[in-house]
Amino acid sequence: MQKNNQVINYRRQGLLRRIYKMRAYYLLLLPFLACIILFKYVPMYGITLAFKDFKIRRGIVGSPWAGLKYFRQLFEAYSFFEVLRNTIIISLEKLIFCFPIPIVLAIFINEIRNDRVKKTFQTVSYLPHFISWIIAASFVEDIFALNGPINSIIRLLGGESVYFMADTRYFRGLLIITNIWKTCGWSSIVYIAAITGIDPQLYEAAEIDGAKKLQSIWHVTLPGIRSTIITLFILEVGKIMSAGFDQIYNLYSPVVYSVADVLDTYTYRQGIVNNNYSYATAAGLFQNVVGFIMVILSNLLVKKLSDEEGLW
Repeated sequence: MQKNNQVINYRRQGLLRRIYKMRAYYLLLLPFLACIILFKYVPMYGITLAFKDFKIRRGIVGSPWAGLKYFRQLFEAYSFFEVLRNTIIISLEKLIFCFPIPIVLAIFINEIRNDRVKKTFQTVSYLPHFISWIIAASFVEDIFALNGPINSIIRLLGGESVYFMADTRYFRGLLIITNIWKTCGWSSIVYIAAITGIDPQLYEAAEIDGAKKLQSIWHVTLPGIRSTIITLFILEVGKIMSAGFDQIYNLYSPVVYSVADVLDTYTYRQGIVNNNYSYATAAGLFQNVVGFIMVILSNLLVKKLSDEEGLW
């Protein structure tokens, strides 16, 4: 026991010495640490709203406790399960169709040998990321309008016009297409950086062995960025309860609520529009807890099914 205490004291002294030695860097970190605590951790106290009958005049502290009242209301509401279903469906569709696109795009950009063409293509693919969804939604509305270019082509081919923005059959597909357009270029940056870190000698060895371009991609490029793919996949799984508030809020309308209303927009309407803050907080807390559990489960699954260590 005494020996263990000595080891602990030795490690503690070593840690203190290292902190003192790097004190200038730690001092530089203090403002950022203060911002994180102030804007990320202190607001977490607001979670207690989910367990209180919130009264604006009395504030969070003065409002009476309500126990699990709002969670019971949440799980008894039919609209909640419709919203939950929409959230999971849209998130899974984005995971299946949107997640692989940046990987393919990064490989494609990496294979471009002309530097000028490569930089131009990269710049063009990044640009949609810097356009806010408010502006992007107006573009989408114009393109898919009844008199827009898409419907003009449909009529030219002998079909009938479709108002995609208000048709429940096509709205989710529209979300997927616009999400790919706006995010795939920016998301590919991480994969491009990972590809540049692959040893060029591996490609040379593959070429000597007679590997074609696709074989080099399959046996060298993809294994080289596997850890990056797995890490980002785990993070994306953690977002499965958040289907994308900005995109959906700026594109949807009450006509397509049945297929497009998700937890983010549902929570916003309950909290901001209907002033039901406690109910909205309960919905948001449920969403975040499930997302946290999904990250843990996906991390454990990755560690169990592959040689990767996961996020932790």
